[in-house]
Amino acid sequence: MSMQFMITAKAGFTRGKAWVVDQKALTIGRSYRCDIVVDDGTVSRQHCRVLKVLDGIRLEDMGSRNPALVEGVPEKDAVLQVGDEFSVGRAVFLVTAVSGANNGENTERPDTETISIEVDGRGLDSIEQHGAWPGTTNDYILLFRFCRVCSHVRSEASLVREISGFMTRRFGESTAFLLEEGEEGWPIAEVLGQDYASLIQPDTLDKAVEEHRAFSSTVSRDDLDARYLFLAPLYHGKQALGLAVVKMNAINKDADRETVLTFFSNLCGLVGPCVHAARHHGSLLDMHKRLKATGYDEEMPLVGRSPVMKSLRNLVYEAAQTPMNVIITGETGTGKELIAEAIHRNSDRAKKPFVILNCAAIPANMLESELFGHEKGAFTGAHAAHRGLLSLADGGILFMDEVGDLSPENQARVLRALEQGTFRPVGSTKEERVDVRFVAATNRPVDDKDFRNDLYHRLAGFTIKAPPLRNRIGDIPELAQHFMDVLAVKDERMVHVLSEDASEVLKGYHWPGNVRQLRNVVERIAHRSRTALISAEDIWRDGHIQPAKTVSEGPLSTLAEMEREHIMKVLRKCGGNRAKSARVLGISRSTLYLKLAEYGVTD
Repeated sequence: MSMQFMITAKAGFTRGKAWVVDQKALTIGRSYRCDIVVDDGTVSRQHCRVLKVLDGIRLEDMGSRNPALVEGVPEKDAVLQVGDEFSVGRAVFLVTAVSGANNGENTERPDTETISIEVDGRGLDSIEQHGAWPGTTNDYILLFRFCRVCSHVRSEASLVREISGFMTRRFGESTAFLLEEGEEGWPIAEVLGQDYASLIQPDTLDKAVEEHRAFSSTVSRDDLDARYLFLAPLYHGKQALGLAVVKMNAINKDADRETVLTFFSNLCGLVGPCVHAARHHGSLLDMHKRLKATGYDEEMPLVGRSPVMKSLRNLVYEAAQTPMNVIITGETGTGKELIAEAIHRNSDRAKKPFVILNCAAIPANMLESELFGHEKGAFTGAHAAHRGLLSLADGGILFMDEVGDLSPENQARVLRALEQGTFRPVGSTKEERVDVRFVAATNRPVDDKDFRNDLYHRLAGFTIKAPPLRNRIGDIPELAQHFMDVLAVKDERMVHVLSEDASEVLKGYHWPGNVRQLRNVVERIAHRSRTALISAEDIWRDGHIQPAKTVSEGPLSTLAEMEREHIMKVLRKCGGNRAKSARVLGISRSTLYLKLAEYGVTD
């Protein structure tokens, strides 16, 4: 009987693997051509070697700058015994002994080493950089065919099947998988199985992604269905998408592991953009399903499944089918313009212009020119003739937002154009006739004494009230998700999904700014979030919504009751002065009017 020596890796990427040491030297270094690869920047390409001698194994330096350490001491030439340790870079090896018959038979060296290659510069780019292809012509043809196939693939599962198919066609029976890093790390056990999870070190996967390297390892256990593992990172531009892994039990005789790894890494260079497209396609399908579930479509873009919204959609459709003018009331931020657009899209004027006039944004002395247009020289600064919005809306719909802010003089001008269908541009003596349907919106009480009754009745052929968000709390999660979906499509960014706890937080807030405020908050949070799932912590972190304070004493009141009590208290303190009360409350006077109308306060 004779002593046979082995070295076993205790630390590093090859941890747990062992090599038999005989008269043929085993080289250790950073190069993938070494027998034992130590993927460490402090290690030379050919760092050292070990070989069997009469009374142990000899460790010989191969011209490295940092010799191997034996028991912590640098050694360029040393004889090691069983139990001795030596380190090369971050890899630590232990000398062990195995009994074996000295019958002159050669002991087969187990194929246990890990090899790795740099992905960058070894693939298709090498043709441009070096004028040569690293593989065979057949490899090049296979990759070209893979490109054509992937152009039609729409799911990750299909991509995995194509990877397996092409690897099998070239090198032998193969099985492919995709790994995507999650919050709890790499799901090796879930994807490959628990047995493989014990063989693949997570730091190897991290290094593959961070350093753009592809790895190949051998499987030492005979009870598993593979002898070789190949893994390569997937990228879309600079974005890391995960790792592709292939299991193989045997390799065709015309190839070795380095050839397989090179081909596989090139294949993964093509897979990355396809994975990104497949995931984006899946997100869009999910988004489409969510939009259909909320009742949203392009012709009726009003999101929500609550009874209030169903009733609103029915009323909008009914109004759209008539030729009558429409007035839309409701608090600021409730989506009155969206309702007007829905009326236009569902009316017989859908293919005609939809023109918007914001009455509150235009000075009273300029509104006549903006609405009716003017002739050249009609007033100082009128250097050219100008078509008014009424003329531009001919045949379609003119949406007059904040119509309650029109001055009495402009109310009279609008009433005349509305009744007669004619108007005269500023500076002109000629009447012009138009066919325009009026849709108006206001957040002020419709019986405001400053607004002409005759104009109101001409506009209010149909009256629609936009419901405040607090009256349809159940729609808040769907609205928030809709805004995030629209943002994802508009900015070509990650599709975010609202968690259940985040939905409860949003539903628990009173939203004084209604849908407009909800949209601003949700879009801001989505812009800041780096994860797909929006949590309650993301909302608290935004700082615009605070957790509700608990009330420990006194009778409980609804939010509406508390709001009414506070507004009436401020109104009493201000002696009934509504303008002053609105300033104290921090709201617009029109919003205060609307609140008081809801409370039945008319004087």
